[in-house]
Amino acid sequence: MSDPTYNTEQMLGAHRLGQYVARNRCERYLRLALFPSEGNELKARYGVTFETLSPLLSAEGQSFERD
Repeated sequence: MSDPTYNTEQMLGAHRLGQYVARNRCERYLRLALFPSEGNELKARYGVTFETLSPLLSAEGQSFERD
């Protein structure tokens, strides 16, 4: 029996794997990281754009998650 091969748009490297684990094994993160075109399709379908998270909100979110 041969090992299955998965064709992804992006390679699963150490950084992506580490981010997946850091995000409590969020399957959506991993899926969109490996297949960015699916994220672009969702953006187009719902007419939204991605924005970077401000450092203030990021720090507040991290503080909330720790508590």
